[in-house]
Amino acid sequence: RPFVEIKPLPYIPHDNALEILMTLKKLVEENYDIITIGKAFDIA
Repeated sequence: RPFVEIKPLPYIPHDNALEILMTLKKLVEENYDIITIGKAFDIA
């Protein structure tokens, strides 16, 4: 299994749907851990 460093969740925008999707994409591309990605999707 690959090791992924746990990073704090960045600010998730609430106003613009495109910004929200771009932030979620950035989390996946920057190798955030799956728990953090899940929290981001929950917030979004």
